[in-house]
Amino acid sequence: MTEITNIHSHRLPSQSTTRLESIRSNGHADPATQDTRTGTSRTDQVELSDHSRYLNQLRTQDIRQDAVQGVRAQIDTGAYLTDARIDGSLDELALDLGITG
Repeated sequence: MTEITNIHSHRLPSQSTTRLESIRSNGHADPATQDTRTGTSRTDQVELSDHSRYLNQLRTQDIRQDAVQGVRAQIDTGAYLTDARIDGSLDELALDLGITG
């Protein structure tokens, strides 16, 4: 148990403590920080991929519940998977993969 109590005695360097207090007071960190090793200023950045933008766009689109319920009902009755629908899906997949028949 003494190891656990020693955790409280550990102190952060004063620079880290000041940074934590700044974050607590204004709710966010200053994006420009000083690199203590080189003395140069650096800025944190986030870059989003095209894939992540696409996923975000999909998440924000409205879902047509009536269409979803209609497809679910067709699946439940076995009417959704027809030969024509499967052939059409396979044709689209072949196009996406660059396979020509």
